[in-house]
Amino acid sequence: MESEEIIRQIDLVIENYNKNFSQIRINTKYTNLNGPKERVLCLEVYPLICETLERFSPYGRNFYSNAAFQIINKCDVNSVDSLVHNIPALIALLTSLKTAYEKNLLTQLRELYHADIFNDFLEMGEYFLNEHYKDAAAMMIGGVLEEHLRKLSQKYNIFVKKEEKDNLTKKAATLNDELKRAGILKNGDHKSVTAWLAIRNSAAHAKYTEFDEAQVKLMLLGVRDFLSRHPA
Repeated sequence: MESEEIIRQIDLVIENYNKNFSQIRINTKYTNLNGPKERVLCLEVYPLICETLERFSPYGRNFYSNAAFQIINKCDVNSVDSLVHNIPALIALLTSLKTAYEKNLLTQLRELYHADIFNDFLEMGEYFLNEHYKDAAAMMIGGVLEEHLRKLSQKYNIFVKKEEKDNLTKKAATLNDELKRAGILKNGDHKSVTAWLAIRNSAAHAKYTEFDEAQVKLMLLGVRDFLSRHPA
């Protein structure tokens, strides 16, 4: 999901909070804070805020999700007093998350996450190489490269789909060409990626004699270096 859509959805939750909590504040001047109407209003707001924080906190393991957990853990859903006390803290956290998306402050977190995942798959590829399964290694390393090209294209606003409303994605070779035309990749990187994709395609089509183990080892080293110099 694009950042603009995430910001729009967060805004809807904040608007819902402002509407319902203004009503609660009016009601509590004249009625018991733990009245049934106040509890209904709280329970309309609280789950939506929690769900939105969980859904849009990047990868569920950073400051936002941890802070939300601490607040939610203190909240008693059977007590309107507890809800009224804790919901503003959650909405403040949600507002902070919205600002982070607006200022593009989460880009580095995404890149670190992708790097962790891709490194795990590259280690699996290295394991296959060490066991002399060069074909499986070529498939694994090539798959990481293809997905990274998609992430890199998205980072620089290059469409990864064939058409804007199409579900079919462009070939990795096409994205490689477009990244070169956009000036993201230099000629040397473009040629290297072309060669690595050729090995990956040979492995995918069972043309195992078109490359050897030494080439796959160089491919692994090259792809690792490529990912480190072009984070996405």
